[in-house]
Amino acid sequence: MRIEYEGALYHITDRGVERREIFLDRRDYEKFLDYLARAIECYRLLIHAFCLIPNHYHLECQTLCANLSRAMHWLNTSYAMYFNRRYQRSGHLFQGRYNALLVQKEKHLQALTRYIHLNPVRAKLVSSPEKYEWSSLQDYLRMDKLHKWLETEWTLSQFGKTVKRARQAYQEFVEDGLRRKLKDPTKEAAGGVILGDREFVDSITGRFLGDRTLDHEKPHQGSPRSVVTIDQVIEATCEAFGVNTEDVRRKGSHGNTPRDVALYLSRRHCGLKNSEVGEEFEGMVRSNVSNICRKIESALRRNQSLREMLTRVEECILGN
Repeated sequence: MRIEYEGALYHITDRGVERREIFLDRRDYEKFLDYLARAIECYRLLIHAFCLIPNHYHLECQTLCANLSRAMHWLNTSYAMYFNRRYQRSGHLFQGRYNALLVQKEKHLQALTRYIHLNPVRAKLVSSPEKYEWSSLQDYLRMDKLHKWLETEWTLSQFGKTVKRARQAYQEFVEDGLRRKLKDPTKEAAGGVILGDREFVDSITGRFLGDRTLDHEKPHQGSPRSVVTIDQVIEATCEAFGVNTEDVRRKGSHGNTPRDVALYLSRRHCGLKNSEVGEEFEGMVRSNVSNICRKIESALRRNQSLREMLTRVEECILGN
């Protein structure tokens, strides 16, 4: 489920497939933050807090436009393409779709920023959170922010009337979290989707879900809708390979690399089953779709030119 509206605040998490590391060295961390800065500018985001851990990340993100899906698709795909190029790998980098919890700002933003900033301590990466380089905590404690795009003012304003006092109080607030075992605030979310008081939850469900209701105890298990269509994939493939749509959609003939790439990327990005993808390629049967995807996966591991071509097609998709 994706609830999007102007001004919405989300707690976003995503992790590496099979919990593998997605940040291997300083260059990777810096590159992700570079992409995040570009996403902030292009999609008009406010980032209230972040923390990058070797195998996952946390973002506290507010959307000025109702465009979270587009922004996160661009961010994750851009970084995955960089990571795959750098380490000469192929396939998914992240474990499924990112998780986005809709948050009532006034009630929960303070606790969530603390929870995010304490994450490196919970992961046993550092003994104190201010020592961790890849989180936004230092921006909250320093007079000169390291990341100019980070939005700290609202949270700090809840801790004091002057900037100096607010920083001191926020540091004490975070340190207090080290002295006692804090509950994960995200576990209180209604249906695993919305974190807020009853009035906020009812307002959101009434506005976006109509007659449907959320179980306030059970996490939500629905599947999000994809933001990439097969038509977009085929159009990008045609542009990259210099072929026409009919050639790409053709079911028969072996050695049709543009068709195979388009089919592989449709399966990878469009969130469809093999049988649903096959229907768009002149009714190709499910087993053939699966075989072609395996063939492309195998070829990508040994064929540098194919990897480069796949990257160009994905860059075209991002441009749509």
